[in-house]
Amino acid sequence: MRQRKHLPVGPTDGVIPGDATSVLWDLWAYQTAHSNLPLAEETYVLHIWDDRGPGAARQPGLLSENSALKFALYSPQPYTPLESWTCPSCNGAISDYVAHPAFISLSVTLVIMLLSGYSLIRQALR
Repeated sequence: MRQRKHLPVGPTDGVIPGDATSVLWDLWAYQTAHSNLPLAEETYVLHIWDDRGPGAARQPGLLSENSALKFALYSPQPYTPLESWTCPSCNGAISDYVAHPAFISLSVTLVIMLLSGYSLIRQALR
């Protein structure tokens, strides 16, 4: 089982004033400031709660705990110009035709015609 890490969000290590209307979490600044503990490329969940902490009972007028936001982090790959780009998993243009609906329709029609013709010839020879 993976160990869960709690990362502070925002410029004040996760403590955000009650009158704040937005928070900016600069991941690049966080990553460079915490180079000994880099952010993993995976899916994260943002947990939000007030001073009462996680698991507090709901009360009118107070912030309810929320863990509905899921997001993923990734490291961008270096830029590759179009002229030098290659597709290692591509092996020709046949896949363009095989996946095309017209090719599939014609293939199915041909199979049905051959099977029907075979059936008609078999019945005629009896």
